[in-house]
This record gives sequence, C-alpha cells and structure tokens, in this order.
Amino acid sequence: MKEERIESERDASAEFAERFRSVETALRRYMAAHVPGHHQAEDAFQETAMALWRSYRQYDPDRPFQAWAFGIARNQALKSRRDAGRDRLVFQEDVASTLCDRLETRADELDGRRRFLDGCMEKIPEQHRGLLHMKYRDRKRIEAIASLVGKTPNAVRLLLYRIRDAVRQCMEEAWRQVRDREEALA
Repeated sequence: MKEERIESERDASAEFAERFRSVETALRRYMAAHVPGHHQAEDAFQETAMALWRSYRQYDPDRPFQAWAFGIARNQALKSRRDAGRDRLVFQEDVASTLCDRLETRADELDGRRRFLDGCMEKIPEQHRGLLHMKYRDRKRIEAIASLVGKTPNAVRLLLYRIRDAVRQCMEEAWRQVRDREEALA
C-alpha cells in the first residue's frame, strides 16, 4: 500500500515536471512582461512554480495545463505588483490586468510561431542554418562569417538575405495553412 502511494507520487511528480517544462518559457516571458525588474520577475516566476506544484493536486487534467498555469501566474504577478507598489513606475492594477490578459492570448501564438520557425529551419540546408546561427546565435559580424566561409562580406549579406526570405516565406505559408484549416472548421 505504501509502495503504491510512493509510486503514485513519483508519477504525479514526473507528470507535473513534463507539463511545467512545456509552459516554462511562456511563464518566464509572462513574468518578465508584467513584473517590474528582472530579479523581481524571476522571484515571481519561482513563486509561481512553487504555487503550481503546491496546487497540482487540484489541477483538472481535462483542462489545458497552460490556461491553469497562467491563471496562477496571473495571481502571482498581481501579488508581486502590489508588493512593488511602493516603486515610482508601476502600472495600475487594471492596466496590469489588461496586459496580463493580452499576453495570455499571445502566448499560444508566440509558441506557434516558434514551432513554425523550428520547422522552417529544419527545411533549409544545414550550411544555411550554420550561417544563421553564426549571425544570430553567435552574434558574429558579417566580416568574420565571410572569413570563415571563404566568401566576400557582400556575398554573405546577400546569402543571409535570401535565407531569411526563404524562412519568412515558409513561416507565412505555415500560418496560411493554419488559418485555412481554422476557417474550414468554423
């Protein structure tokens, strides 16, 4: 009996961890957008994570986890804002609440765009992904990239432009397909 309870708690912990990881980035963005100050936003995020864990037994698995998590995050953001009310530049609670609502609705869209971007990046040749990584992830200058790949800086600029354009077109097509499916279902 005791072993079954322990196993059940392990399963719940693993399930929570998986669900939490799926919304972690969106929750961090949410807190960063709605709690003044980087450190305060990080503290609010940590408090939200703890509140989610403490409340997980009340979570209804028939509801979307992200919506439930954002409800708790919203309360934590508002609490953090009230606590920070002594600061000079703090939005009024109704303005903060409106911003929270808008970010919640945009979180799914932003996550969708990220998935589309990842999918489109997979479609371009590996060499082109490498150039984009050098430019945007590694923040290398055009001249340094040109030197590494044996091309002129102008050739690298043109190639990066064409790669970005291909990724943009791919993402637009992915969004168009989603909109077409949604319209067909409506």
